[in-house]
Amino acid sequence: MKKLIPFLLLLVVSTATFSQLTTNSLTKTDYLQKNKKQKKAATIILLAGPVLIFTPALIHPKKAGEATFGIVMATISAGFLCLPVSIGLFITASSNKKKAMRLSFKNETVTELQKNSFINRSIPSLSIKISL
Repeated sequence: MKKLIPFLLLLVVSTATFSQLTTNSLTKTDYLQKNKKQKKAATIILLAGPVLIFTPALIHPKKAGEATFGIVMATISAGFLCLPVSIGLFITASSNKKKAMRLSFKNETVTELQKNSFINRSIPSLSIKISL
């Protein structure tokens, strides 16, 4: 009984790990969709940065206490942190667009010999564009 439970657990874990589906193949449309979403997020974050920086300075009263001063400084700091985050998203979006332009799926025709005659078959293939 002591050996049966660890054996069953090991069997369940090994079955689950070897039965996983792998869907890592992203197509051109997937990369372009990721590019579009990342550009939109980067633009929103880029525009939110100056808003977070300048709005508390304009709204903040001159004679406020220390409690509101901490909130104002945190908001201004968040605004300054938005700027490099948006730059990183723009760079990632650009790399996804480049990946989309390099990858493409095509149906290539291949001539095969079958029963003493040549037959043209189409085979799905992945073409990769490498710029030198």
